[in-house]
Amino acid sequence: MNDNERMIQVERWLRLIERTRLFCNTADELGQMVGFSVSSRNSLSRKGGNSLFMKEAIFHQLCHICKEQTGLDLQEIVEAYEYVDDFIDRYATLLRDEKVLSQTVDIFYGSGDVPEELAFVKKRLEEKHIPILFLMLTGGLPRMSARGGDVQNIQEDFRRSFMLLRGLCKNLFLQELPAISIMESGVRTNPEKWNRLHLIYVTSFILNAYGAISTQERLSLANREMIQRRIEPNVEGIWTEDDSFTTFWYFEKISNGYYLYHYKLNGQRELAYTKYFVSFYKNDDDSVEAVVVHPKSIRYIVNNQPIPIILVAYQYCQLTQDEINLTPQNDGNDWFSVSRLRRSSHAEYLQKLIDDDSRKRVNECSDTDYSFTNCLAAITPEHIYMERSEGGYYKIPKSLNDVLYDVQIDDNAGIMRFEGLTSVAFDDKSLYYDVTTEEKMGELGIRVVDVITK
Repeated sequence: MNDNERMIQVERWLRLIERTRLFCNTADELGQMVGFSVSSRNSLSRKGGNSLFMKEAIFHQLCHICKEQTGLDLQEIVEAYEYVDDFIDRYATLLRDEKVLSQTVDIFYGSGDVPEELAFVKKRLEEKHIPILFLMLTGGLPRMSARGGDVQNIQEDFRRSFMLLRGLCKNLFLQELPAISIMESGVRTNPEKWNRLHLIYVTSFILNAYGAISTQERLSLANREMIQRRIEPNVEGIWTEDDSFTTFWYFEKISNGYYLYHYKLNGQRELAYTKYFVSFYKNDDDSVEAVVVHPKSIRYIVNNQPIPIILVAYQYCQLTQDEINLTPQNDGNDWFSVSRLRRSSHAEYLQKLIDDDSRKRVNECSDTDYSFTNCLAAITPEHIYMERSEGGYYKIPKSLNDVLYDVQIDDNAGIMRFEGLTSVAFDDKSLYYDVTTEEKMGELGIRVVDVITK
């Protein structure tokens, strides 16, 4: 590409950025950002005159701002914008079918199945194009031919996009994709993010999050990757919010995370508690996140029903030896409103309260009591064996689900008991099979055997 061709290209990109109001909702706001008035006679693409160096400098600075604000590659965005705009022009008639959007999301982020009538979508588009296509087809982004000028209601554009993404991104094991509520919360509390560039980022983030867990196979892989990020910080023991003698928290280490007990001393003879599950994860930037699960989720888990998102609290987490600071990522989790925990200076006294068998224990969520025993005994090419406390083994065919062929001996798998139900549980796969009766086992092809065989 020679200098003249590059000049035409960069000017075209700068016109696109200005006309579509990617960074700012109005021309005045864009002018304030770049430091000069932006108008038809003084547009971004006119700045620098005939100097390619100056025009590229403007574009590169915008790329830097884009990367800093969203982590996105601005050049990739404008190239995708041009490509998708041309694609819509070319296939406008075929794209009018109301099923196209959901089918396209399924092609790139779901099952991967390609309906014959959408072969052109798979052939012409890549995953990087889909967030732009989604927003153009739903009115979140203008076409390049549009002359609408300033953005009229960016908050409505976000609201509508979140609503539509909820309908498209149906989750397997949660009633709602966590990324949606996390992004909603972030946008709501940060007005500086109310622009089309961030709308592209949000849409891309949600679609990618959905793609990671949209099928049982993808969920299994995502869980495997999460396990690699899981950490075991030194949090065992007793913590308090205000160094109270009557209300405190207790972390107990288990194989795949921690039980977190919230204790309340009622009078002298009664100790009430609620038992949560917590796991910690380290991100690539070394930041730490905590996932807190309400005990009521167990009823959905054992029945293989999606867990309501309100029962899972996602927290940003800062850890030191004696303090844990927590900031919620998603809304609606008032049941876990803890912002700071400190190691208790009364730990010895509070431990005695826990160990005092004469004190009455009251589980404030008694209808959620369950037990889980890791008892994965052996894995053969076609079966998985779990040891039974009554003797013998459950022999479980891998053919129940393809992801069972990926089970490893150190997975969190075992026997779960809840309200008279006994299940073989593959917790890392979010798979639970009822083995309470011989009839139930027979339906699944699960048998009780005395010895392990190949």
